[in-house]
Amino acid sequence: MLATSRVKGISFVIFLVYMAIAVVKISIGTYANLSAIESIGYYSLFICIIGAANIFGPQLISHYTERDHPYGYKKYGSLVSLFIALMFILFGLDFLKSSITTLSVDSYLGFYSFILATVIIGILLDIFILRSKKEDLHLARAEILNTSMIETDLILSIIVTVFLITGTIYPLVELLVVFLIVAFLFKECASIIVESSNTLCDACRLDETAVCRIVNSIDGVEDCYRVRAHGASESLFVDLHIKVMSDMHVRDSHRLIARIENDLKKSNKGVSDVFVHIDPL
Repeated sequence: MLATSRVKGISFVIFLVYMAIAVVKISIGTYANLSAIESIGYYSLFICIIGAANIFGPQLISHYTERDHPYGYKKYGSLVSLFIALMFILFGLDFLKSSITTLSVDSYLGFYSFILATVIIGILLDIFILRSKKEDLHLARAEILNTSMIETDLILSIIVTVFLITGTIYPLVELLVVFLIVAFLFKECASIIVESSNTLCDACRLDETAVCRIVNSIDGVEDCYRVRAHGASESLFVDLHIKVMSDMHVRDSHRLIARIENDLKKSNKGVSDVFVHIDPL
């Protein structure tokens, strides 16, 4: 328990540092009128907001079920994620519009050292997080910051750093960098929208063939069919039909159901509940 709390504490401190750097990027980019740095800061802030949802979501959204919400409250989390993604798409469009009309040339030169240092610190932090996750230094278990988004932030930060080191960011180059960053932001938002929409619209979340293969391998099951799996990816509800011999005892059928539920939860970590319909062969 103590080790788990320590891991969460370290991850949360890293999250706070990452968010502080994002705010500094936005502030210095706005003050120095450098859209490339400002857009990098907003992308980092977007990563932090998604990470905050992963941290506080389980605490704010109850896991228990009740009469009016028999499947719990997980879908409210998907609804919030969908809203955040849509808001960032609108923000990205507005940011692009303002960037086109207010491009800088060399107004940031007085803050050059501070800007470069801030971006490099962000790059080093990205590398540290990715290395920690790759080597499984307990940081990956917290899943506060999304790995693929951190990789994108690292690539974009390196691109901006190269332009800073090689000299003045010309208006056209800066605009291209902003377009690239906003494009990646839209890509992540689109992924969140698709994932949230699948959850809210009860799209099938598991492959029926794969589920039936697991269930049919269990002794006593003669056939598996009509598999339905819905819910959030981390909290799936599986509903399936099986055929058994007509003379199977009720006690044996209960053991069989328990075995099916246990095997499905082992093979798919997102499965939280399994409902089995038993039909006689």
